[in-house]
Amino acid sequence: MANCANEVTLMSCINRLHASSKAFLLLQRPTDIANDFKPSLNLVPERVISALSGSDRSSFLIERLIKALGVNAEEALGILRSLSDVENPVIRRSLGSVIAWLLGASYGRWDIRYATGERQSPELPDPFDPLPICPPGMLQNSEGLPAEPKDVPSDYPLRISWPGILVDDENHPEDIVARVREAIAVIWKGRAEAIEQEACGILGVQTLRDYFRRPSDFFADHLKRYTKSRRQAPIYWQLSSGNGSYSVWLYYHRFTADTLYQVLDKFIQPRIQEAEREQFSLESQGVLSGVAATRLQETQALLQDLRLLKKELDLVAALWNPNLNDGVIINHALLWRITPYSPWQKKCKECWDKLVNGDYDWAHLAFHLWPERVIRKCTTDRSLAIAHGLEECLWQETQSGNWLPKQISETDLHALITEHTKPSVQSALEQFLAAPPPVAAARTRAARSTSTGTTRRSRGTATPVDAEASRQTLFILNAAPAEGLSRNDIADLLGVEASSLTAVIKQLKETGQIEQLGAARGAKYRLTEQGRSVVESQAGEDPEA
Repeated sequence: MANCANEVTLMSCINRLHASSKAFLLLQRPTDIANDFKPSLNLVPERVISALSGSDRSSFLIERLIKALGVNAEEALGILRSLSDVENPVIRRSLGSVIAWLLGASYGRWDIRYATGERQSPELPDPFDPLPICPPGMLQNSEGLPAEPKDVPSDYPLRISWPGILVDDENHPEDIVARVREAIAVIWKGRAEAIEQEACGILGVQTLRDYFRRPSDFFADHLKRYTKSRRQAPIYWQLSSGNGSYSVWLYYHRFTADTLYQVLDKFIQPRIQEAEREQFSLESQGVLSGVAATRLQETQALLQDLRLLKKELDLVAALWNPNLNDGVIINHALLWRITPYSPWQKKCKECWDKLVNGDYDWAHLAFHLWPERVIRKCTTDRSLAIAHGLEECLWQETQSGNWLPKQISETDLHALITEHTKPSVQSALEQFLAAPPPVAAARTRAARSTSTGTTRRSRGTATPVDAEASRQTLFILNAAPAEGLSRNDIADLLGVEASSLTAVIKQLKETGQIEQLGAARGAKYRLTEQGRSVVESQAGEDPEA
């Protein structure tokens, strides 16, 4: 290790660094992650910090190299400069796990005292010891179970969001970025701001809010981290609608039947009222320009997203009945319409379609939504009856030990079905199934400025065609039925005039992203495989970028 510029030694360093990062991701030991990024001012002496400049100015990376490779500060600086961009994907993956760990600490999943040094990491258990109830590093009570509010001491260094709900809302006390910053401040104290800036540089974003807001960043990283083989089980869920200017983040292990109602009553509705008041205040000032005009446009766009999200949550809240035994994707299936990360939305929509078709009638959600169908299956399938607690009602054991279905009359069966049927749920399900495809919010027209000298577009004039119109058309068709949608259908969903889509549809056809079904009059359109690829590649991108 004396000469880290040597090619063999350098490759050895890269391999060891990669192996170390991979171990953290595979083992998911939060205490190791916390200890690895614990602040260590003495590891980077002043002479090394003064040597940093430009893209090399990252004491965070140097600490990472020192701890992972066992080198001194000068050697770590040499490795950092020699590796150039080679180490960034590895460091980015490790840093992504740290950001997720900090978020988990804010939710009360992980115990932040392991990162501050107040608690020491537990010893690794013997390979043949029974598995612990909770993962190492989880915030636990005295009995080794997940902690509740009453179990956390008053001097615990971090505020915890016990309901498991955070939002992307800069001025809200439960803002996800603010909560992660609080966790950073607990660990790094006076260096918190510098650590955040370095982290954003490594992640390739301007701010932490960008990293959380864009589904292709934090959520995509989190989904990869919680994917093993074909099992995908993210525990931090991002929900948003429209252009994604407002998101709700839910923690899977804190779900209750009231979670979505809490989101509506305590977060969405108050935020809509606040935005409406701000919009009224700005519009009452008359003609606006400059900062005020921009602020009005932002408020109008936010209101669009909030109202769309409220509409979608209203559709699903009455159906929401989470059961962790169903698994992550089945619980998430109901929320596919407000899942902004396109690849995960596609998986959830596929799962929802299978639930509708009766492929997963063993699930508690299926029994909740389609009790008649499931109960009738239970009369011929004992395993389903066991899963739903109906074995005693519908099956009997013979003297020889065999199990046979009970002879139950249609009247008694109907009474059992009625007992488990909730009219409010059935009504909400009909509305949910009949709802049109979810669409992105139309872009808000900029407020008029006195400096432009332009006249207002008269009613009936076609909306100018731009890239956003093409993007939203593709997203609408991505959620359309197999028979496609007509131009008028697309226009209605976008809230524009059909004539404004002529050039858009023509261009999308010429580029092979959509195909036309039927003659020109009454024609319908649907995505091609190329179009679906474009939608997936655009998912989560900022349309204004």
